[in-house]
Amino acid sequence: MHPFEPLSPQKSCPICQENSVAYFSSYPSEVEPFASTVVEYCTHCGSGYVPGAGALLDGYYETEYSRSNRRDRMMEPNLYFSEATREKSPKLSRYFKRGTRQLDLLRDLGNPVERLLDFGSGPGYLLYLSNAKEIAAFEPDKDSEKYLSHINATQYVALQDLPRDHFDAVVS
Repeated sequence: MHPFEPLSPQKSCPICQENSVAYFSSYPSEVEPFASTVVEYCTHCGSGYVPGAGALLDGYYETEYSRSNRRDRMMEPNLYFSEATREKSPKLSRYFKRGTRQLDLLRDLGNPVERLLDFGSGPGYLLYLSNAKEIAAFEPDKDSEKYLSHINATQYVALQDLPRDHFDAVVS
């Protein structure tokens, strides 16, 4: 398949509602279930989307993501968060450095970062580094639960359970 293939007939865009979804391409991943799907593109609003993404993602982040993609959730939490482990693992070191950069940006913007929610936190690198008085996570990956518990993060599993107007900052 070429990078972009014409879609005929054109379809209605779920974003702008125009009948302008005119092209598609392969999803840029070798990981199933994504490798066998496509991205469709709207020529009116410029959006790209995966048809049926909700069904595609159902259950994926609960178990498959960490086991097939990340492969780093089997370590004991005290080792996972240790400086020595980060020094030995370029991958973990990169995640913690990214968390540090994100926190620096939040602070540069003037956010107090006392009550912090990480939406899609994984095991909680950013939360661990934050020194926030209250840390919370929304993370469907079941293999991350033990790490979030280890750092005493409040864990939310349903969107309706998230408190409104409560957090100083939300990172996603």
